[in-house]
Amino acid sequence: MKLVKKLATILSLGLLAASVHAVDFGGALENNTRLGTPDFSRWELSQQDSLTGWLKVPFNNEGTLYFATEGNLYFNYNKMDLSNSSSSTTDFLLDIGLFKFGGVFNIGNNILQLNVGRFYTSDVTGIIMTQTADGVQGAFTSSMFKASLYAAYTGLTNAMFGIINDGPSSTFLPDYDKLYCFNSPYIVTGATFSAPNLFANQTIGLEFFGMFGTKGINCSNAGYNRTYLTLFMNGPIAKNLFYTLTSSLAFNGGIANLSVAELSYYPNFMSASIVFNATYASGETGSIKAFESFSSNSATYAYSLPEYTNLLKFGLRGSLKPLDSLYTTLGTDLVLDSGSDFGFRGIQWDAGVKYQIFTDLQAGFTAKQFIDFKNDANNNISFALNVRLAF
Repeated sequence: MKLVKKLATILSLGLLAASVHAVDFGGALENNTRLGTPDFSRWELSQQDSLTGWLKVPFNNEGTLYFATEGNLYFNYNKMDLSNSSSSTTDFLLDIGLFKFGGVFNIGNNILQLNVGRFYTSDVTGIIMTQTADGVQGAFTSSMFKASLYAAYTGLTNAMFGIINDGPSSTFLPDYDKLYCFNSPYIVTGATFSAPNLFANQTIGLEFFGMFGTKGINCSNAGYNRTYLTLFMNGPIAKNLFYTLTSSLAFNGGIANLSVAELSYYPNFMSASIVFNATYASGETGSIKAFESFSSNSATYAYSLPEYTNLLKFGLRGSLKPLDSLYTTLGTDLVLDSGSDFGFRGIQWDAGVKYQIFTDLQAGFTAKQFIDFKNDANNNISFALNVRLAF
């Protein structure tokens, strides 16, 4: 109780100090409706309505010292079979995805950024660590290099908005019927170092993430630890042509690998982009272990929502903005197993359009399909409509 009172006092004093500066706040109403089927014999309907509120309180005229928070209330409706009147479920969910104090400090020609509280963090691959957590982050930027340190705890966030891949010894059993379900407990540490423009405008860097299982409110991951080490490079190749390369080693009772290559071209035509990417996630092959990310992320649109493991994926995507208010995308991926036979697993495509009707009103539509070459049960096709009103 004393700690809660101290935090409340600090926050109250901070808000009082900020009263002389411009407080920024707002919100949004959003609806996501999805219709899908694995084999056209059964159609599923899911609908999510959300209310978002956010607040940013500056503590100085420049806005470089501030407090920011954002919360979401969700209503979910799911019907697993439209032909079955008793197959529907409903629930309410609460998420506080942002609650932090931030600061940007100029130190000569260098910049120091600090974040303390709850905020989202992603690793350079966007696959290994994509998680909201409670902690601290510091980043130092100079003309010669960039460096950052990160430490956080995951056990107080909502498990529905950041699912973690746990080990076999974990006692974490989420109760998704609750409004707020505490997440699986880990202490996460991270460090990134990069040298921008090291040669010919190329950037090279190294990133480390360590996840260490610990005891939580009503469960334990104690003893289940894993670490990831990533080498990354990116930069221009020619005019409007850029590349990104990452290769990660995962250490968890063995060595696994995740490698991603991306080639991006931006022609001077309707803000267009053309992106080719290739992703490799090792499977169990000889001395190489199956790769597993810390955060759960779906690698394909297959009905089973597979993780990034035993996977080789080649993709081509394009985007076009024919009008200032209209954005379109089209993409396809070829999916293979990354084992010794490199067998074809399936093919998928997606298409989307997003229209900015007014400044505060946006609507979008997406279609996706996965065709499995081995298991018809993983076939999947879905259509989704999104409408968002900001205020």
